[in-house]
Amino acid sequence: EKAEEIEMRIVASGARCDLGEFEAAVITLTCKELKNESEEWAVRLRYAYADALDKAGRKDDSKEWFVKCARIDPDQITDAEERSQL
Repeated sequence: EKAEEIEMRIVASGARCDLGEFEAAVITLTCKELKNESEEWAVRLRYAYADALDKAGRKDDSKEWFVKCARIDPDQITDAEERSQL
């Protein structure tokens, strides 16, 4: 199922970040599903991607993706809106 695949990508990316492999974390999350705006996992995927970009030192890309995340997170379950303004 797609939700499980996305969850595994997020977990694997987190493990890469824990190892200091930030670009590998970004690559792990790079997928066509980042364009999705309606599935329940879309906010989490975009947030994880933006966070990995930030950790990889790609601040401009990170900010762009925090904005994209905040746009589909009206209930503010993440702090993407706040992080997009840093």
